Amino acid sequence: MDYESHHTEFSRSIMVGLFVGILANVLCLAYDAFFRLSSSYFLSELINVSTLSFFVVLIGLITGVIYYYFHHYLKPANILFRLFAVLITGGLILLAIHANRTTNPIVNIEFRELLGGIILISGLCFMLLIPFFYKKDFL
Repeated sequence: MDYESHHTEFSRSIMVGLFVGILANVLCLAYDAFFRLSSSYFLSELINVSTLSFFVVLIGLITGVIYYYFHHYLKPANILFRLFAVLITGGLILLAIHANRTTNPIVNIEFRELLGGIILISGLCFMLLIPFFYKKDFL
């Protein structure tokens, strides 16, 4: 039997975005658990398992669609996509550095570190893994 599947560029980018989103979600959850165990940060209203699972995978899907547009319409797609991802990730980290969660300065610093780490992990996963897995035939 012939199990070879033929995906369009768009469906391939969506599937790669979802796959990388799931991988990034697992890494972000591991970082979240490690951070909470090693620090005294206890607030979980904004950053918890549910919000990480939903938003990281959703952003992975959106990033896969963005990669499709870069790959389909721009010729040096990988370079431009990675530059775009670096700029977005850096901008979000700068916003996270200035976030104010509470009036307690220690909890505020811990929140910034947790949020910045999650943004960095997600951004690196999307920047490096989406172009890598898009080229591979096993997905």
